[in-house]
Amino acid sequence: MHNLNSVWRKIFPLLILGTIAYAVSNVLAYIVATHLPVMLAILFIQSGFIPCAIIISILNKDKFDIIPSRSNFVVWVYGIGFAITTVLLFYAYGLHSLANVFPFLEGGTIVFLALDLIFHRKRLGIRDVVVLCIGVAVVFLGTYVSGSVGIRFNMNILPYAVGIILSSGIGYYALANETESANCGSKNLVFGISSIASALFLFVLYKIPVIPISPAIVVTGIAAGAALCIAFNSEILAVYKSQTGDERSDVIIRNFINNFGELDVIIVLLSSIAIGSYTANGLLGGGLILIGVLILGIIR
Repeated sequence: MHNLNSVWRKIFPLLILGTIAYAVSNVLAYIVATHLPVMLAILFIQSGFIPCAIIISILNKDKFDIIPSRSNFVVWVYGIGFAITTVLLFYAYGLHSLANVFPFLEGGTIVFLALDLIFHRKRLGIRDVVVLCIGVAVVFLGTYVSGSVGIRFNMNILPYAVGIILSSGIGYYALANETESANCGSKNLVFGISSIASALFLFVLYKIPVIPISPAIVVTGIAAGAALCIAFNSEILAVYKSQTGDERSDVIIRNFINNFGELDVIIVLLSSIAIGSYTANGLLGGGLILIGVLILGIIR
């Protein structure tokens, strides 16, 4: 625990920066996604993300490796995972409030933890099994409440909830792993490529109506993309700086960093109230999901 506390103090500024940047990005992205067709929203956000990623990569002197291969498998899992998450998130935003949809991202923590347990063949003691069951139950309860009207679950939101939880959990797991061999630049460039490819695919599938686009929305999209880039890089750098070389300790730290980032839900839910995009169910469900994530963070 002493080592974990020492690492926490070292990476605390990065975690704070990343959490705030995630929250800002998601609130701004919601505004863009509810004013534009999904494909245009993606392109405007990538207009901010990619230049920011290039600047950070130049400063870090990153070497790009984006050709699909076994060595950079994690890079493509990261990029495609978050591209899918973005598409699902933006479509869901067009149908439901920010407070109802955003908490599903936090549910990805279950997938993140499950992948760690599978890949590291970790055996849990009775105490951790109890904590796991309670945490998962609370997250699922929060997901149900977030997607409900009164006490009745809205089945229309179910595909988005499941898709967002799975794709974001896989994406965040890829973000937090192989940080030594797969640098920020490679991961972010692949995310940009995957996102633009998804936007172009949607352009082919759907006819886009001619709509007026205000400069304010364009700027908002660019700012959302830049904030997301800062958030991703802060988390990747925090994981990289926290590696101890001990597998068990590194697994604990990765989960700690991922769980800390989920605190952005507090800022987002408060922002949803400020912009009038919330329901009582969304706020209550988001709060429950956060509690479930914090419970899962107890597992060692």
